[in-house]
Amino acid sequence: MLTGKEAYTFVAAFEDVESSVLYQEKFTENLAPEGTEIDFLRGDDHGLFWNAFNATYPHIHQGNEGMVLKFGLKNMDVLKLVLASEKAAVNSGVEILAHGGLGHGIGQFIVNGESQKVRVAAAELRKEAVSLGGYAVVKQAAYKERLQFNPWGETPVYQFLLQGIKEKIDPNHVLNHKRFVGGI
Repeated sequence: MLTGKEAYTFVAAFEDVESSVLYQEKFTENLAPEGTEIDFLRGDDHGLFWNAFNATYPHIHQGNEGMVLKFGLKNMDVLKLVLASEKAAVNSGVEILAHGGLGHGIGQFIVNGESQKVRVAAAELRKEAVSLGGYAVVKQAAYKERLQFNPWGETPVYQFLLQGIKEKIDPNHVLNHKRFVGGI
C-alpha cells in the first residue's frame, strides 16, 4: 500500500552511473506486459519511498497479537507463496502484508489480527512454504505467541546434533535459552 494503489507491485532500485540507470529503466519498460503501469522515482521521491518502505517492514499493528514470518524459497516460487498469502488472509480473517524478493527468494509476511487467527494463518503459510520446498520461521512475535506456535517449524531429524553442540558450548543454558530450533 506504499504506492497508494491496491495492486501487485514490483519494486526495484537501480543504482549506478546515470547512463546505466537509464538503460536499466528502458530495459524494464520493454519487459513489462501490456497494460502495466510503471513509475520511476528519482531524487527526493526515491528516498522518501525507500524510507517509508523500510519503516513499514516489519511492523505489527499496535494492539494486535501479530506475527512476522520470514520465508525462503526458490526465487520464482515467491509469487506462489504471495498468492497463497491472499488465500490464507481470507481463510483466517487476518490482514497479511507480503514482501518477497524474486532475485533471492527471501521475504516476509506481516500477519495482523486476533491471536488464534494469526496462528492459523501462519500455519497455513508455513505449510505452503514447506510444500514448495522452502521454509517459514517466526521472525517476530510476542513471547506468549511463540509458546503456542513453534517459531522454527518441525524439529529436524538432526536435532540431537544441535542439542549436543549447544550443551558443549553452553552447559549452563544462559545463551538465548529456548530460542533456537527445537527449543534449545
